[in-house]
Amino acid sequence: MAKDYYEILDVSKDASKEEIKKAYRKLAMKYHPDVNKNPDAGEKFKELSEAYAVLSDDKKRKQYDMFGEAGISGYSTEDIFRGVNFDDIFGDLGLGNIFEDFFNLGFSRKKRSFFDRGFSNRSERARRGADIRYDLEISLKDAAFGINKEINVRKYGICPECNGRRSKAGSSPEKCPRCDGRGQIQNVRRTAFGQFVNITTCPDCGGEGVVIKDPCPKCGGTGRTLQEKRIRVKIPPGVEEGSRLRIVGEGEYGDIPGDLYVVIYIKEDGFFKRNGDDVLCEVPVSFGQLVLGDEIEVPTLDGRKADMKIPPGTQTHTTFVLRGQGIPHLHGYGRGDQKVEVKVTIPKKLNERGKELVREFDSIGQNKKKGVFGKIFG
Repeated sequence: MAKDYYEILDVSKDASKEEIKKAYRKLAMKYHPDVNKNPDAGEKFKELSEAYAVLSDDKKRKQYDMFGEAGISGYSTEDIFRGVNFDDIFGDLGLGNIFEDFFNLGFSRKKRSFFDRGFSNRSERARRGADIRYDLEISLKDAAFGINKEINVRKYGICPECNGRRSKAGSSPEKCPRCDGRGQIQNVRRTAFGQFVNITTCPDCGGEGVVIKDPCPKCGGTGRTLQEKRIRVKIPPGVEEGSRLRIVGEGEYGDIPGDLYVVIYIKEDGFFKRNGDDVLCEVPVSFGQLVLGDEIEVPTLDGRKADMKIPPGTQTHTTFVLRGQGIPHLHGYGRGDQKVEVKVTIPKKLNERGKELVREFDSIGQNKKKGVFGKIFG
């Protein structure tokens, strides 16, 4: 079901920025997971924050108003929240810093506020899974109008036998005896200039604070195994060659999962060529069509045909423009154009009658030239 951001924030479609801000603050405080213990509160809070991030940005709001969710389908989660100043809304409560953890955004981290406590179960030593890349080749038509694709991705996922605990069934990780679970070794050295403290990562546990005495036989104590997963990718209309679509959390397993980046490659089309948001094509025509004029049908990207008039006396390699028959603009309204170059086809073989007609036409052209020269020099 499509999201209605205005309905989510309970505001009208002509609401001002200040009205949207007040509505968001009120609802966000109601559904914040530190306040509301309902298991659905977290998802509601995310939904409210996404609605505010879109409607508080003039460009995103305009695209959403014109196209609905499709207008922002090309934005990643990080793109949607980029530039949103939550400190401006919750600065008096210290709430603004939670959003990087909550939405798994990649912005620079700040010191955690008191609202962060209990909001995330991750320790400061939490490890992020690796990002992975998948190259996807699509047709020019799919790039133009968008498509949903399903891809098979091989990646490291959580071990199904130990569920990421890394230990064999019936056993558990143990506190590292060397660092006493702190993950760090502290060495104190006294000198004539005073006492110096050197802190290093514990070499036995690698800074985790625990050691695996009896590792899981399936994953070897790593907590992850190589797996294949089928993932649905939504490709927005107007996507370009080399575009990267970020799918949050579909990378490799870790305390924080990595992200999947789908890189788009576009196959060459046998008829159309792309130039930005315009498409180019060549249409073969006869000499007679150029001389006498004609109305022809030209294929378009969407599979239909457009009527195009060729005026009498048109020269070969003349380019005509079919407005609005090109590539849809990725983050805006409308489409590019289709540019059609007419190119005369010369027959490789002619029968005797054909040759006779060509000679007759050619002789008419020569007589006209003689007539002109006669007038000049006669």
